[in-house]
Amino acid sequence: MPLAGRMKLNTFIAMLAAGVATCGAAAVIVGPMLLPEPAPAPAVVAPVKTSTTTSAVTASSSATPEVVVMQYVAVDLGTNKKKDVTAGKPFKVNLYQDDGHSVMNRAKIDLDRDDKWDEKWTFDGGTITRKVSPADDERYTVEQYWDGATWSNSAPAVVAPAAQTAGRPVDQFIRSRAGESLGTSKIKDASKGQPFKVNLYQDDGHSVMNRAKIDLDRDDKWDEKWTFDGGTITRKVSPADDERYTVEQTWSGSEWR
Repeated sequence: MPLAGRMKLNTFIAMLAAGVATCGAAAVIVGPMLLPEPAPAPAVVAPVKTSTTTSAVTASSSATPEVVVMQYVAVDLGTNKKKDVTAGKPFKVNLYQDDGHSVMNRAKIDLDRDDKWDEKWTFDGGTITRKVSPADDERYTVEQYWDGATWSNSAPAVVAPAAQTAGRPVDQFIRSRAGESLGTSKIKDASKGQPFKVNLYQDDGHSVMNRAKIDLDRDDKWDEKWTFDGGTITRKVSPADDERYTVEQTWSGSEWR
C-alpha cells in the first residue's frame, strides 16, 4: 500500500490510511506513518454519489478506489499518466504525474465506469483535496480536504505530508511489533479482529521479527510485503490487489521512496 506511501494520513495509515512504518529502533520509531482511526469530524456535505469517505486502508470490504489511490501515494509512476489501473474492477482509476512532480500528484475516479469522473483528487505537498460530482454529471460542487482522519469541508490549517506522519492503523500495528522477538517463526493473523490481516515472520537467523505481509481487505490476497534488514525497511506493493508486486519502496526515515 501501490498500501503504497504523502498525505496527512499519518497522524500512512496516511492514512496509508493512513500517514507508513520502520524497523530496528532507528528506522521504525521515526514517528507515526499512515492514518489513525477516524475521529469525530465536522459535518461533511454528503454527496449523492461518492466513494466511501473512510481511509483507504480501513475499508473492510474488497478493494475500493481509495485503497488503490492511497497505495500510489509518494510513488514515482515513471510516466505522466497511468490509465485504468483498476481494469477488471467495477470502478475506474486514472493516475497522473504532471511535469515538475517526482511522484503521483493527481487521481480521477469513475465509480461506475460510465465515462464520467465522479471524483478528482489532488496531492499538493501535505494537502489532499478531492472534488466530487454528486450528480455524476462532472459538475464538481463539493470540495473536501483530508484532515488526517476523515474528509472535511474545511481546509486544514496545517497538513503534514502523509508519508511523514503517523500512518494507517495497519502501519501503526506493525510499528508496535517492530524489534520484537516473536518466539516463533510465524504468527498468523496477528491482527485478528481488525479489518486488515497481518502475518508476522521471524526467519531462521533472526532474533526479532524481520518480515510482514498485509492483506488490507481480508480477501486472501497479500497487498503488501515488508522486510526489515537492520535499519533498512522495504515494502513491495500490489496496487491492483492481484499479488503482482509492481511497486517497491524503501523507507528513508521520513517517506517511502
